[in-house]
Amino acid sequence: GCRGATLTIGIFIIINTLLKVNLRSIKNIIISFFVFLILIMIVINFSEIMRFAAEQLSSIGFNSRVLDKVLSQESFFESSGRMDIFESVDGKISMIGMGLYGDRMIAENHAYVHNWILEILIDFGYILGGALVVYIAWLLVGAIAYAKKEQNKEIIFLCSSAVAFLIGKYMFSASLLGSSEFMYSIFALVYIKKIRKGDIV
Repeated sequence: GCRGATLTIGIFIIINTLLKVNLRSIKNIIISFFVFLILIMIVINFSEIMRFAAEQLSSIGFNSRVLDKVLSQESFFESSGRMDIFESVDGKISMIGMGLYGDRMIAENHAYVHNWILEILIDFGYILGGALVVYIAWLLVGAIAYAKKEQNKEIIFLCSSAVAFLIGKYMFSASLLGSSEFMYSIFALVYIKKIRKGDIV
């Protein structure tokens, strides 16, 4: 949970920064590149950064039980059983799908699959599920291109948050049926599409 949230925040900052910056300027390209590298290093070394923070807080007498709990988990990119779940559903996606919560029926320990693309394909099958995944990808690409072109702060925020949830939280952690941010992301992308097409002024 903590790692998923951290990854989502990191992706939001990266996308938000890249959408706002003028990449036609060599100076801005260089700055964006180094900001991107710094954010990636923070995400990769999150556990070590938190450990250092815990040590510093402990050295001056602060209670760091929350940080200790975070540090008791695996390192940021360890699977926490995700690979076992992925392997348990390998080859079990059908053409027509298994219906809502179908991933819980076939995944190891009846867990959700921790990946929105896999979840859609398992629940709705290769035909309908595949079409939904392609449609969402098309919405993402269109929203990013439009946000970059228009430089509207609200559009950039909506686009950045939608991309962050879909590429961060719902790609590695949560279930699209278990919390509301997935539907928020889809509604945000559809809203941007309608503005782009002139349906909303």
